Amino acid sequence: MLLQKKTEGYSIANKTIDKPIEFSAIEEVVGHIKGFSKGYLVQEFIDNKRVGTNFFDIRIYVQKNLWGRWQVTGGISRIAVNKSFITNLVKKVVDFSEPLKGHYCPKLQVDIIDTLETISLQVANILDEKLGPLGELAVDYCIGLNDQPYIIEVNGKPMKTIAKRLQSPTLYNNLYLRPMEYAYYLAKKNNTP
Repeated sequence: MLLQKKTEGYSIANKTIDKPIEFSAIEEVVGHIKGFSKGYLVQEFIDNKRVGTNFFDIRIYVQKNLWGRWQVTGGISRIAVNKSFITNLVKKVVDFSEPLKGHYCPKLQVDIIDTLETISLQVANILDEKLGPLGELAVDYCIGLNDQPYIIEVNGKPMKTIAKRLQSPTLYNNLYLRPMEYAYYLAKKNNTP
């Protein structure tokens, strides 16, 4: 949901930007949101890079491996359907470096992906320490107009089936193999005297 302050009042767009609901006061907005949600989180809108006019995100999959250590399994980029600012309404799934090609030279593309992978591993280690042992995460990012990466969300149970749309058998198979490897590591660790 996108909430915008207008010259006179506010508007809320739900998933797409072409059919906003108008409100004259913030109290009306709060009443509207409370009507269909037990709770809500408000975060600042990040005006981010796009592929043409379409929003995109970059999802980095991090999973524990056969040795019980976090590693980057790979990534995808979801390009949103037309007029949607929500990338889970997917028009197309591409390699996670693909959307960067229209904005950055090859060296910067590599630097950005390296940065996202490093941050993703740091996030995994922090959450693993704070929440207990985890086996996999997906960290979703956007790249702001200021060229900075922003974490949109961290998924503790990431949808892996969407990676099949990328048509990369290696990534798709590894997304399902790594949890099995980690399970083997845990079983072996727990059976060692």
